[in-house]
Amino acid sequence: DWKGEMIDLSFVCIWIVAITCIICGAHPPIMSSSDVESDRDGRHPDEKKLTWKILLLPLFGSIFLLLMFFFLNVMIYAVVVILTIIAMISVIFVVLPISNFIYFRSFGSPPSFRMKWGININIPNVVTLIIAIGLCVIWLLTQYWFVVNILAWCVGVTQLRSIHLRSFKQATVLLAILIIYDVFWVFISPYIVKSDTSVMETVARGMPGLPLFIWPRFQEPESFAFLGLGDVALPGLVMCLLKNFDRFRQVFGVDNNNENIAGVRRRSIF
Repeated sequence: DWKGEMIDLSFVCIWIVAITCIICGAHPPIMSSSDVESDRDGRHPDEKKLTWKILLLPLFGSIFLLLMFFFLNVMIYAVVVILTIIAMISVIFVVLPISNFIYFRSFGSPPSFRMKWGININIPNVVTLIIAIGLCVIWLLTQYWFVVNILAWCVGVTQLRSIHLRSFKQATVLLAILIIYDVFWVFISPYIVKSDTSVMETVARGMPGLPLFIWPRFQEPESFAFLGLGDVALPGLVMCLLKNFDRFRQVFGVDNNNENIAGVRRRSIF
């Protein structure tokens, strides 16, 4: 029918998953105690150094794409191992607070057991580790789309909670450079490597089951709609920066006239 032709519900589902990933990634307080101390003392990281580090991201990304394009059969095993480790760490990062909360609400504080190597473990830690290993094993063996979504969601939340932009200048530079990066490797690279498909598309198709947001199409069950993690994480970083700015104004009492009314120096976020 005409509604099904105009609106593909698979894209709506992907949009909902991506939005929840950004919301959960930006949920905890973003400003750390070290940021507060730097605001009080007027000490800030060198913006030029941070901006140059941002400029290195597309450079390393381009090198990785070229290596994967020309040596895909050799590098795919190393990439799968790295992605498995990243996915497992991300699942632990997301699930462990939930496990601790559920156990504490049900049974109180969990007892800890000290291992040989001085590591303290408890029941929530063990349960979380089993869940993380189980999801990664299912992903490696079946590449089932729902498990791929779970891993991608956990990786996205971990990225948003771990990487913080400190100014709108950095956000502008990052997004502008990555737009050029995407346009080059998607639309211009086929003419350079003389291929029917772009370098980025060739690498993505050569590595099935990557952690990304994927949903089966309702009109065509055998095909899938998908959205890369980068398309969620990068706008999400900017949204986290905006939330950081709002939180700073609310917590430290900066009024609408940009005046300091709480005895804390106003942070330069532009």
